[in-house]
Amino acid sequence: MEWNLKDIFESEEAFKDCKNALDDVLVEIEKYQGKLGESSEMLCACYGMYEKALEFCGKIYAYGMLKYHLDMANQDSIRLFKEVESLEARFSQVVSFMVPEITEMDEKVLRKFMAENSNLSRYKRMIEKILEKKKHVLGKAEEGFLSQFSEVFANSENTFDILTNTEFKFGEILDENGNKIEMTDGTYTKFLHSKKEEIRRQAFDLMYDQYSQFKNTITELYLARVKQYTIMSKLRKISVFFGKCSFT
Repeated sequence: MEWNLKDIFESEEAFKDCKNALDDVLVEIEKYQGKLGESSEMLCACYGMYEKALEFCGKIYAYGMLKYHLDMANQDSIRLFKEVESLEARFSQVVSFMVPEITEMDEKVLRKFMAENSNLSRYKRMIEKILEKKKHVLGKAEEGFLSQFSEVFANSENTFDILTNTEFKFGEILDENGNKIEMTDGTYTKFLHSKKEEIRRQAFDLMYDQYSQFKNTITELYLARVKQYTIMSKLRKISVFFGKCSFT
């Protein structure tokens, strides 16, 4: 499987340029810390920088993730994706002050800002969503602290992806023409949609035989994820567990 990554970045150089641009924007965002409540212009300018950073992050993550999933055993791809994860962690840390500062503002002042500055209408829905979940927002120090653990929180998911995409060996399957083909996590769906029942059965059996051999490991990874969400729900005073998913 191949993706035309040039639709995202024409070259590795363009990828590096975008990373540098993201760094520059993050430096600018840091300058707004503690100042969002000063004026509508200050709030709008910060959100403008935030929007740019989101755009850069989206492109960088898409490029790194797609390249990584082409071959999750390739060391260059692993290095690139880890670099992307570190950039995302830095982004989370830098912008972590924004939501607490907005929730700490007098809501009347905030709404006055939105009324007097038409440019803020672009971000109205984002701000409204923050206000809706105000009671679950922690202080700046706490939000900043939690943002530093974004890479750690992703460990169970990353480990599962590596295990199932690079370590699993499903075995060979006989296709419609009688040829032996190595089944992978990526080709499983293709075989599952075969018109021949025997091929679908082979694919299903190979897939779930492999998963059953690692059921204890997979269970532990799942439990780690559940514990993470449970702890985060308690910290944010979310009584219903699945509310954590809606908050993020």
